[in-house]
Amino acid sequence: MNNLLNSKEMALFTKQGFLRFDEMIDKDLCKEFFSYMENPDSKQYQPQGQLLWDVWDKKSSIGKIIHHPDMIKIIHSLVGKKPRYDHHFPHKTHPGKGLQHLHQDAEYDRRDHQFDIQISLYPQDTSLEMGGTRFLPSSHFRKVNESTIGRYQHIRGMQQMVCKAGTVLVWHTGLWHAAQPNISENKIRYMFKLRLNPMEKQQRLFDTSDLNDPEISKLLNQTYLWHGQSHRRELFNRIKFWRYISAQPDFDLDMWMTRNENSTHYYKRSQVI
Repeated sequence: MNNLLNSKEMALFTKQGFLRFDEMIDKDLCKEFFSYMENPDSKQYQPQGQLLWDVWDKKSSIGKIIHHPDMIKIIHSLVGKKPRYDHHFPHKTHPGKGLQHLHQDAEYDRRDHQFDIQISLYPQDTSLEMGGTRFLPSSHFRKVNESTIGRYQHIRGMQQMVCKAGTVLVWHTGLWHAAQPNISENKIRYMFKLRLNPMEKQQRLFDTSDLNDPEISKLLNQTYLWHGQSHRRELFNRIKFWRYISAQPDFDLDMWMTRNENSTHYYKRSQVI
């Protein structure tokens, strides 16, 4: 098993702002994890700022999940080998509860290309009626005030988590999202969320052996209907982000950045002349 995400997976993350891994954690461990979720102490933040690997005992259910080989692979590829624990929270939503407005967690984050990740684990089969997280793919570069998008309800292309137990969603903290109401008759919805900060430069942390695969440019060029006429703005955002995380300062898609950079250089030369 490769111990890092590959370049195509990272291009997919760049394009849509998340990666989904269905049934990554086995059902027995998910069942064991419920005892942790039911413990009131699980809602208490651990001391913030410490190394993730030091937060939970490896023998505990949460420790086993955090140290799962596939989880380590994801974390190393996105935020490095020494990620900092930011916070966590075990969400427990009873039937008739859980309605939340669409929002962005990190509107205060003014970093250009660096990013935190949030990991959402669904330890049970989550049906549509149970109201799993809804989110808008490719919204992570649209920095907004948290409350300004709360009135939006039906955006073309929005997704909702309907999944089997053990599914993990790893997402850029800029992704627009919200909890859906649990309208099931008698099923409590569980979801565990963990936020991590990088403590090293987020460049080429992933497996770059396929960095020149033509599929990468195809992925980064794909559009979402909700972008409308502003899709080209998203291409610029993706190009800048990909240039950073892949350490390819000259990477481009259909010369979008090249045209702008050429214009800048031209005007600088004209002023000298």
